[in-house]
Amino acid sequence: MKLDILFDTRKKLSLSEQFAEGIKMLVAERKITFGYYFESIKKIAEDFGLEESIFLNGFELLEKQGFVKFLDHTYQLLPVMLTQDFYHKIIPLSQAITEAGYEPNIQTVEIKLAPKLPQIFKESNDKKQEYIYIKRVYFANQMPMVVLEAYYPKIYFPGDFLQYKDTLFYNYYRALGHQMMTSKRIINVVHPSQDINQRLYHPQGVASIQYISRLMNHHGEILEYSVSHASMNYTIYLKETLYKK
Repeated sequence: MKLDILFDTRKKLSLSEQFAEGIKMLVAERKITFGYYFESIKKIAEDFGLEESIFLNGFELLEKQGFVKFLDHTYQLLPVMLTQDFYHKIIPLSQAITEAGYEPNIQTVEIKLAPKLPQIFKESNDKKQEYIYIKRVYFANQMPMVVLEAYYPKIYFPGDFLQYKDTLFYNYYRALGHQMMTSKRIINVVHPSQDINQRLYHPQGVASIQYISRLMNHHGEILEYSVSHASMNYTIYLKETLYKK
């Protein structure tokens, strides 16, 4: 089967990187799934009329990121689940875990005031207000699934911020009359910090899914900036295909 990937020499990405990104998109669109065996690099190169080294380098990138492994003289797709049909509305992560058939549990491991957003949200224009920063670990059937780090504008939370340690923020915002919308989600494959890996019981140096999002209300006001990490085997909650900036 010829892989449905388009190459563009005008792009800044090398052809090897375009191949790797193309494979991720095929996974996201569920055109290829766990256990899929790729044809030989020689055959793939012949299909596209390109040098074998392009695809060898592309597969090496994917292997480093945890998408494939070399087995029986070819590459096999690993269980990476990037799906777009899990749920179709903005819902709390705990509810998404429930709808997937698991028992959710949430553990708050840190809460503090943050004077500004981290660089990862550099597009924000809300640079002058304070935020409540909270780090939580979400479990599915006692299995650590997601480490979520979120920033909430302090203006929505009067009084001592520590009182919101166990707040379910989606419910809190709904009670204030906000309707949940979304503006942008970006999904990356990254190697997270040692702290994140320890909380996920995740080996150091193994790739993870990083999920960056901004949650907005119906007035276009940003309610939450968040970045989460999930072991690739535990990314049952992801619903979107790979978003581009």
